[in-house]
Amino acid sequence: MLGVFRQEIKMQRGSWLVWTLAVLCLAAVYVSVYPAFASDAKVVTETFAKLPQAVKNAMGTGGFQLLNFPGFFANVLPIFMLAGGIQAANLGISMTNRDRIAGTSDFLLSKPLGRSRIFWQKLFANLILLMATSAALIGGIYLGSRLINADSFSSSTYLMVMAAFTFVQCWFLAVGVAIAQIAGRIRNSIGVSIALCFGLFVLAMFSSVVGDETIRYLTPYKYIDLLKVVQEHTYDIPHLIVGVAVIIVGTALGWLLYAHRDVEAA
Repeated sequence: MLGVFRQEIKMQRGSWLVWTLAVLCLAAVYVSVYPAFASDAKVVTETFAKLPQAVKNAMGTGGFQLLNFPGFFANVLPIFMLAGGIQAANLGISMTNRDRIAGTSDFLLSKPLGRSRIFWQKLFANLILLMATSAALIGGIYLGSRLINADSFSSSTYLMVMAAFTFVQCWFLAVGVAIAQIAGRIRNSIGVSIALCFGLFVLAMFSSVVGDETIRYLTPYKYIDLLKVVQEHTYDIPHLIVGVAVIIVGTALGWLLYAHRDVEAA
């Protein structure tokens, strides 16, 4: 009964391994430079204070004025969110698109499995892969903080900051699934994923520069205000609700279209 699930894991594990190792290597770089920032906290803070306000806003989380460990990673996390978003969107798009490109959709659907079961097994497999990436990143960064003897910090604040990475991945997975069903055959899923994630990333930077709260609802990178998480230990609930709604609608739309789409023969 879990044959589709196991096959999906097998097909996607190569891509998953590449992206996971990439974000872990990036994390290792940032963990290694944290002690330098922490030791020169006063100099970094004074330098940041001299920057134009527009530049501070473009940095998204207030720059390096928060020089504890969670604050430091709140500043650099958008880069990880961009990489994680590309991974998630690519998995979502290729989840069913791969069968169309290979011309195996009719073969798969001829098996004694309903379309809904096939869809949900594929989706669950990709969700497990994304959760594995997220767990590896969160655990890897925390382990790195112990290795460099970072100052003590609140584990709950750290987890709240890093949860933004997981949230963005879930968002792009759902949107990728919906895009694949709406667009039909997509020859270059990674190209579409990069364009989608970079486009919304630029929109997030623009939102920070102009300070427009309305634009924040249009890009998942801004649903969680990382500076607010570090300072106030809370999320912006309205933005989270919008993000969760997009995840639900995207997943439901992908499922409905997959369940009722005419099968394209090879």
